[in-house]
This record gives sequence, structure tokens and C-alpha cells, in this order.
Amino acid sequence: MIAEESLQRASVTVNALAQAVRHGSTRLASVPGLIKQVIEEDLWHERQLPRSSIIEHYASFAAFIADGLGTTLPQLQDLCRRDRGALDAIDQVTQNPNGVNVNMAVDNIHSPKPDGTSSAAALRRLRKDRPDIHKRVLAGELSPNAGAIEAGFRQRKHQIDHDPIKAAKQLRRYFTETELHELRKALE
Repeated sequence: MIAEESLQRASVTVNALAQAVRHGSTRLASVPGLIKQVIEEDLWHERQLPRSSIIEHYASFAAFIADGLGTTLPQLQDLCRRDRGALDAIDQVTQNPNGVNVNMAVDNIHSPKPDGTSSAAALRRLRKDRPDIHKRVLAGELSPNAGAIEAGFRQRKHQIDHDPIKAAKQLRRYFTETELHELRKALE
């Protein structure tokens, strides 16, 4: 049980977040900042309900999202989509150390674990393997993709025009002479 002062602080902050999520419109801009505060200060575990002596306890962050905020993980992530720090905090609190989140329902379409080339997957890998670059991404110095490229997790990709003349010009711009020579040999 946390101290009464901490419980009151958690209640005020979580209630503000729940109001912003439920009532939207002008309050939606506050959701990312509030969710970061709730996660960073560990305010989601328990709270006192407004105008009541009832204290709610949440066994998992998933239960907190569903019961405390009245929303779903995808909806919460959508509300925070423009704030990498908030998305990263949500991912971190829903991630199990073994990489499998036992508190989230999994189906064949929506996986709680970010994968592929998603920004969330890049942030998770950077957080785990390159915290120095992860900090720069959260600070807005790099995109998640640029951070993954700098860390060596991804290769830089270029789109090549379908027109052969335009494609040749693009390849000359992107490739070194040695790479162009290798390309000519591969095309023969």
C-alpha cells in the first residue's frame, strides 16, 4: 500500500488522464504528457476513485488501460502517436522481460509486440541495444529509422525510378564506382 499522499497524487493524475481519454476534444493533447507521468512515476498501480473512498488496484498495465482509463492499448497508442516518448513508455511498461506480454490478448492480426520496420520496433531495439541513440531519437534529433540505420540494425533504402535513364542517374548518385562496377557485372 502506498502512502496516502502518494495515493492522492496518483488519483489526481490518473483521473486527469482518464478524463482526457474519455472526454477527448480539447483535452486529448494532454494525454501523452499525462501517460508519461503516470508510467514514469508508477502511478498506475492503484488509485482512489473520485469522490469515493474506494481504492482500485491494477495487477497489470493492460488492466489499468481497460478498467482505469476505459480504453484499449491500440487506442491509447493512437492518442500518443505523435509523441515518441509516450509510445516508448507504453511499450516499455507493457513489455515482459522475456519478450512475451502475458497480460495482453494476442490474436493473429494484432500483436502487442512491435515487429518489422515499425517505429515501435526500432525504438524497442534501440532502447535495449543502443541507449545512447535511443535518447537522441526520443529527443527528436533522429527518426526511429535513422537511429536504427546509425546503429547498424537497418540498411539505408532508396527508391529507384522505373524509368531506366532516371534509375541510372539515381544509382550514380547513391553508389560508389566499385558498387556500380559490381552492379554492371551482376546485370550481365
